Amino acid sequence: MKAAYKSPLMRTTLTTDAFDRLKRAILDGHFPPGTRLVESHLAEAFGISRAPIREALRQLKQEGLVIYVVHRGYFVPQFNLDDLEELFLLRTALEKLAVRLAIACMSLQEFAKLEGIVRRMESLHCKDAGRSLATDLDVSFHKHICKMSHSKRLLNMWSNMADQITLAILASNRSFPTPVGFAEGHRQILEALRSRELDRAEAAIEQHILYGLEQMKSFIQSAGDLHPTTHQNHPIETEENPHGKILFRS
Repeated sequence: MKAAYKSPLMRTTLTTDAFDRLKRAILDGHFPPGTRLVESHLAEAFGISRAPIREALRQLKQEGLVIYVVHRGYFVPQFNLDDLEELFLLRTALEKLAVRLAIACMSLQEFAKLEGIVRRMESLHCKDAGRSLATDLDVSFHKHICKMSHSKRLLNMWSNMADQITLAILASNRSFPTPVGFAEGHRQILEALRSRELDRAEAAIEQHILYGLEQMKSFIQSAGDLHPTTHQNHPIETEENPHGKILFRS
């Protein structure tokens, strides 16, 4: 089956379309961490010139979803445990700020939507349903808290960071098990927000995120998937990908 991101682009906003499609392909794992993204190959696959591809890659670099290596070009970045820890600590700081702002200005309708997400989590937990839905609900919960802050810049920063965390997870080639107490942890944050007690809410969100980080680090270390300390700036070149050339997956 032909991958959707390989079909020709038809709209006039080529750079925007190329950016959106490349971003989706990277986050969906079509371009694994370490893959070289070659402008000419991408342009051919999308049926457009290289200029929109070049600009899309530059935008992706600004979001941290690709890196540029001098004399080699653009690559999907690789991550290690130090990168993952840094991302989660930054995420903690952002979400604590989001909680502070949300408590000051969230509406009853906004809070009701957040509570609806938690109720879906609790139902999911009881039914022992799939991890992908649990992941979607988790992202929706934290993103909605950032939306309740009414700060567009905060939301944009959080979204970029969430994308990089997704890439770090892809680098391990693993899907992580849903942590024990998945719904309960989110319920504690919800109730803290309901009370509008700032210290309680900040503590709840920090404890929740850092617990998730420790669970993820433990899982990765036990599997031996990511290098614990050394930052990898260059792609892995294997027999299947000897020159870091572009890889298409259907």
